[in-house]
Amino acid sequence: MISKAADYLFLALAAAPFIYYLLVLYCSWRFFRGSKDRLPGNSDFVPPVSNLKPIRGLDPEAYENYASFCQQDYPNYELIFCVGDRNDPAVPVLEKLMRDFPERRIRLLFGSGRGAINDKVAKLVRMVKEAENEFLVISDSDVRVPRDYLRTVVAPLCDPKVGCATCFYVSIHDETFAQHLQSIGMYSDFYPGILVARQLDGIKFTLGPTIVTTRSHLAGFGGYEAIENKPADDLLVGRLIAQQGLKVQLLPYAVQTVPDYDSPRALFSKRLRWMTVMRHMRPWGHVGLAFTQGLPWCDDMAGRCLGIAAKRTMEEDAADRRVGRDRVRDLAADVWTQQHTLARRGLQDSRGHARARRL
Repeated sequence: MISKAADYLFLALAAAPFIYYLLVLYCSWRFFRGSKDRLPGNSDFVPPVSNLKPIRGLDPEAYENYASFCQQDYPNYELIFCVGDRNDPAVPVLEKLMRDFPERRIRLLFGSGRGAINDKVAKLVRMVKEAENEFLVISDSDVRVPRDYLRTVVAPLCDPKVGCATCFYVSIHDETFAQHLQSIGMYSDFYPGILVARQLDGIKFTLGPTIVTTRSHLAGFGGYEAIENKPADDLLVGRLIAQQGLKVQLLPYAVQTVPDYDSPRALFSKRLRWMTVMRHMRPWGHVGLAFTQGLPWCDDMAGRCLGIAAKRTMEEDAADRRVGRDRVRDLAADVWTQQHTLARRGLQDSRGHARARRL
């Protein structure tokens, strides 16, 4: 009885991924339905913007990435880059960028001047202080954007209820097996989880490749200084802005990223680091991941079903063997009874013949 109840409980748990997949389909449909109408397009809301880019090392196709930010269809913006020191390999590329786009306001800062654990956030602390404008667009160094990027991602902040905006990102080209595997994981696992979270609880985080907010909203939680010794700054920024009663808006828009890993080992390290951070930042969400992966549950259920089928087959065989033994025993008993009856009759006949001869 207990074993059967445990099987039914396990079956109910194994059905959770299937229910989750249905929820993903529904949430995806809700998000992308009318997504073109939610994009601002040619917005007239174009406040002066400071684009902040913390840099460490040289990413693949770095110049093309940086140059895409210099070609924006936007009237008034500045670009601020911050590297660790003058020996950073990205410095020559950034200096070439400044020569190639003299019409753009580009500043290059060296060092954060802080002793924080999270070097990226320490650089952002300095860049926010150095920025000339109230509106800030923070993007990673491996991001490449189309010409309408700034107009699109800044537009949601025209609504005073929106404190932050973010968007998806896709790989610009996948060449190795690891890169293809990462993209498959993003499209089939990571982004569906984001859309489900949006539908159930609202967006209370941002995605690192694009964070759009203001200096005032950052100051509302103490600025980047408050999180410079913590991981997952993108998650924390969205969470802390949402805690101020402001909305974090996820746009139906995607920027491009250039992958900086080309081996399964590098991908494993990247995913392991992300999972470790999530386990500490969102422990219950981390536990819930177990119920979003259908393949392990299906494999286990298939094994259980095969085991149950094998058990039933063995029980039927055993039952057949018991029936066979019973039949053999009954047949042997019948043979013995018939032999005994024949023997008794033969004995009686022989006694009758002997008695007849005496008479």
